[in-house]
Amino acid sequence: MMAQLTGIMVVASVCWAPLLVFIAQTVLRSPPAMSPTGQLSRATEKQLLIYLRVATWNQILDPWVYILFRRAVIRRLYPRLSARSRSLSLQPQLTRRPTMA
Repeated sequence: MMAQLTGIMVVASVCWAPLLVFIAQTVLRSPPAMSPTGQLSRATEKQLLIYLRVATWNQILDPWVYILFRRAVIRRLYPRLSARSRSLSLQPQLTRRPTMA
């Protein structure tokens, strides 16, 4: 579960960071990026469209993170991890008591 959350966070950060930085730069730019009529320059429009496309990759990549970071997939890729994860599990280990018959 922690691997999935970390993967989701990394994907979201990588996908959204360019757009957020672009917005901050555009707002803080002096002179303003927009003309008095409210139009963006052609180059600024192209950059904005590229950053929007990168941001939409987040919705495409999130399901893949869930698929690839499932416990079964990680156990197949790293079989040594499965032995450790059982001993570090938060679930109590049930032991059988010998029965007197």
